[in-house]
Order: sequence, then structure tokens, then C-alpha cells
Amino acid sequence: MRFENSMKNPDEKDIDSLLTGLSKRDMPPSEAVERAYAQTLAVWEATDYSAKPEPATKYGYITALAASVVLAVSAAFYALLPAEQAADHLYAVSYSTGSVIANNSAIGESQALDSGSQIRVTNNAYAELTRRDGTIVRLDSGVLLDIVDSNTVNLRKGRIYIDAEHGGSLTVTTSHGLVKDIGTIFEVSVNEEELVATVRDGEIYIKTESVSLLSSAQDEWGESTTFIPGKPPVSRKIKRSSEYWGWLSSTYAPIDIEDKSLDQVLRRVSRELGVKLVYANPAAEVSAKASILHGKLTIVEGDLSGALDNVMKTTKLKRVAPETDELLIDFR
Repeated sequence: MRFENSMKNPDEKDIDSLLTGLSKRDMPPSEAVERAYAQTLAVWEATDYSAKPEPATKYGYITALAASVVLAVSAAFYALLPAEQAADHLYAVSYSTGSVIANNSAIGESQALDSGSQIRVTNNAYAELTRRDGTIVRLDSGVLLDIVDSNTVNLRKGRIYIDAEHGGSLTVTTSHGLVKDIGTIFEVSVNEEELVATVRDGEIYIKTESVSLLSSAQDEWGESTTFIPGKPPVSRKIKRSSEYWGWLSSTYAPIDIEDKSLDQVLRRVSRELGVKLVYANPAAEVSAKASILHGKLTIVEGDLSGALDNVMKTTKLKRVAPETDELLIDFR
């Protein structure tokens, strides 16, 4: 690729005025900057600068070269961002029940939240936040949470649940230490006396004043570790499908299943319930992938399994042996 100097005798006063008038702009997301930089570097290295023309003014060649680079950066950056990225917010409220307060004002579904937002979930209320990369954060009653930036939240009080299957890493800071996901599902609970970090799937990194460790889930078992200042951490195994996770049923938002296959919905539900999706035979899996659903999976009183059964009645398949740690699917 070659950029030609098409500027002819620019007025130096005009250029001086333009450069002097430049002001600071907000930085784009770091991942976009890195990708734009990489593409711009590739353009720079591919450009032939050997035939430098004689500049008509002190800015002639510099201006043309700068314009070329700016054009490359702009093209790379805007090609990498979805429409209206600059107006995007870090989080949106995807579901809430009861009274949820942000920055001293009541909030509801679709409310946008950004860095600096302070969230309080009152008693008998629950909320689900969705980060712009798809990460889900569920808030139990009594939570006090600060959104620090795109990668960090500060949990001052209460219990939150994070599903980062589709998103990037998220760090939860607390008064007793921090918890960072490593591609996982996990829960963090904190009060004045202790920090409890529980991994349901994948692995988490935990750091306090006295210890740093990794905690991971294996097969159908998760792991919960309690940290009390001045004492060694205590860990115990917790089944991924146990009643320990029962509070989440109050936070289930309706699931959009429009134009999704039954297989996609089954995988989402199995993840929510902490069970393994198993097909009784290959034909059942083929049928699930071919069955396209419509509408929403409406969950009444937290009964996700019942909601799934209602949807499956519209297909050729059924759920078998629901009392096991598997979501077993077979033909009717």
C-alpha cells in the first residue's frame, strides 16, 4: 500500500492554528487501541517512504505523512468498533426485582451504568447486570457494589455471582482481598468478618494480605474458600448443582430464545443449573440442533427446569431423569 502526498502548498498559519486547537479526547477501550495500533503499524511498514517529495513548506511532507497515519488509525479503529461504540456503557441492568438504587436513584431494567456507579440492592430485592462484553453479574439482596472500571468491581457488602463465559476477565475487590476470574463462573461474598470465594466452573485467583491461591472446580464439584483475617483459609467442596446456589433462582431473567436452537437453550440451562448436558443418542442431539425456537423462556418463581419443560413440549424431545446431575435429553 502506498500513500501519496496530495497536499499542495498548505497555508502554514492555517495548519498552526489547527494544531494549536487540538484538545484531549477520551481514550477508546484498550483492546481497540491495541488492535488499531497493530493494524496501523502494518500500514506504516508497508508504506514506501523512499520517494519523499521536496516539501513546499515546513509542513508539506510532515502534514501529508501525518494525514496518512491518521487516516490509517481512523480506518483501523472505526472498522474495529461496532456502531455507536463511543456511546456504549459498561453495564446495563438486564433484570431487577424490588428496589435497586444506583447513585441514590431508583433504577430498573435497561438502565445504563458506568464507572463510578454505586449500587445498593435493598432487602428482598435482586438484580442482574450485563457487561457490554456479555459477562453476567447477579446481585443478591443487601449488596453494596461499586463499578470501578470495565475490568473491576468493588464489593463492599453482600454476595454476587459472576458468569464470564462470553466475556473478558473481571476482578472483584473487597476489604479483605480480591478475587479474579480465569474464564469461569464464581461467587463472592463479603462482610466485616470474612471473605468467601466460591468457584462453580473453571478457576479463580484469590489474593488477601496473607495468602495468594488458585481455586478450581472439578467435574461436578465446585470449591468454596473462606478467608478470615489472622486465620488460615478453609476450603470445602460444593456440588455445582446443590442447593447452595438456590438463591440464584430469584435472579433469573427471562431468556431470549428467538431463532435459537434447542441445543443452544439446553446448554444455557445446563450451565445455569450446574449440570452436564447429555444426549441419549446422536439422533437426539441432531434433532435438538435442528429445532429452532421462538419467543422467550419465561421463568415463573425461579422454576427454570419447569420453564424448560414447557418449551420442550413444543419439540420432539423431552428431559429424562431430572433428579440426577445430568440434563439427559431423549425422544418422547
